[in-house]
Amino acid sequence: MSGGGYISVKQMERMREEARRSQVREECQALLERTAALLEQGKQNLSTSGFVSESSELDKLVGEAYSQMSLSPDQALQSARLAIAQVSAIQTEARAKKQMWGEERRKVDELLSRTINQLKSISIKNKEGQKAHQSNIARLEKMTDVPLSLVTLESMVEETLNGARESQARDLQEEVRKELVRRLLGGLRASNYVISGPVLKDGRVEILATTPAGKKVRFEINDQCRIGFDLDGFIGETCKDAVDAVLERLRSDGTDGEIEQFNWHNPYKIKKGAKDLPHGAAQVREARR
Repeated sequence: MSGGGYISVKQMERMREEARRSQVREECQALLERTAALLEQGKQNLSTSGFVSESSELDKLVGEAYSQMSLSPDQALQSARLAIAQVSAIQTEARAKKQMWGEERRKVDELLSRTINQLKSISIKNKEGQKAHQSNIARLEKMTDVPLSLVTLESMVEETLNGARESQARDLQEEVRKELVRRLLGGLRASNYVISGPVLKDGRVEILATTPAGKKVRFEINDQCRIGFDLDGFIGETCKDAVDAVLERLRSDGTDGEIEQFNWHNPYKIKKGAKDLPHGAAQVREARR
């Protein structure tokens, strides 16, 4: 008998949230480190005296962000962004006085400085997004001495930040998929399967698992973290039981899953001349604690 179907993981949203909070903490940490470096650099430069007069408030913001990072990473990130914005404003003020800029030029420089500082604190891990991210930073840095209207820059900044967030979202989804693969491999090994993979193929992670008796199970996790499986070589209901056994092992790792759909097909039950194949009997079988 052969069969296949899909597995749903109840902790998926929690896994996504944990990965998201970790990503936020990473960005917050990078922002705070950049803020501290710029603040120290500014204090040593007499031409940016604003750093000295504003250092108390900035130190307070940085301290608040660090204290919030563990339990409230989103609030910490807001504090960190506010701190880097103030640093950018002080940098702009010093340059504006030196070069006698008008209000428009001052606003352009401040937005440009704040955006570059923010982008440099965002880590992109996927190769395509990383390349575009670095290219966008380099493009903005070249504009620091180029006359530019505020409206044009605002549009460019919005597009650039949106692109960075989309790349972060792809990274986030991949982190969740990696965690699913890790847990699935652990469950298969604990069930005494011999594993081939995982391998990335056409955007999907594939794992081939074989029992000592030669029966095969192929798992596939797509870029949306949906887990599909196909079984071959099992007899009767043992094909579904095999997946249940893996789910039982997964529960020991804190992963509560269920067979969302199972479609089986037994060629030995097909009668001669039959028009319809005995398949499509979808079943939902929950792996309960």
